[in-house]
Amino acid sequence: MHPRRTAQPVPAATNKPVVLRASGGNSILSELSNECVAVAMEDALRLNVCAVAAQVYIGSEYEHQSINNIIKLVDAGNRYGMPVLAVTGVGKEMTRDARYFSLASRIAAEMGRSL
Repeated sequence: MHPRRTAQPVPAATNKPVVLRASGGNSILSELSNECVAVAMEDALRLNVCAVAAQVYIGSEYEHQSINNIIKLVDAGNRYGMPVLAVTGVGKEMTRDARYFSLASRIAAEMGRSL
């Protein structure tokens, strides 16, 4: 069996929405914010998810890459009517406070995220 075909679609009768994490990258040995888009929008549609999500790391070394990931997903999501969720990740040098979260939320909204 092909490894990318092991995931089964969410059954249409399911009454709980499923959001698919669409970004991914390193897990332990280097900067965690260095992610890329890891799921094609067509795969998300095939899996019957209700939205896709990606991490956005404002203030991190790879902030630009994470914002670019959201832009790519929003563009693809708009073509197919798939909502995109931007999940805020806090860079190591940033403080988890209202100022940070309002900035990250504003940037995500400006990039066109749906949720």
